[in-house]
Amino acid sequence: VSVVVGLGGPTLTVVPKEVVVKRGVTLVGITRIQPAIDALCRRVQDLLRADGPFNVQLIVDREGVPQIIEINPRYSTTVALTIASGVDEVHLVIQHALGRQTEAPGFQTNLMMLRHYTQQYLLEDEWPPAHVRQVVSTRAE
Repeated sequence: VSVVVGLGGPTLTVVPKEVVVKRGVTLVGITRIQPAIDALCRRVQDLLRADGPFNVQLIVDREGVPQIIEINPRYSTTVALTIASGVDEVHLVIQHALGRQTEAPGFQTNLMMLRHYTQQYLLEDEWPPAHVRQVVSTRAE
């Protein structure tokens, strides 16, 4: 869950995300409207005063009650999904810090992120690229 909190305290918005596949980081995630999670995360800010963006990891028990398992004082690894859903949390926090008017944006629900990795193959002498090799050799002189 991305909890977007302006520096100094106001909760700007909460973006719950269901993790479908996780391998260290979320590989498949979906934005969800979850009023109970939204309320819980706002209460965490009210009680603990993170006063900056944080993320909450939780599970929903059999009764449908969210149970916090971890709170991290940083952007979530799913920050890209939050931004793609319409909540540019990095920009919002900066705008708030600059004293500019910020509105609590809504987010696109049921937006799915599919994260994957690709490999590139090249001969060793092709790496680093020529422009990087030039910078490295210049610094070494």
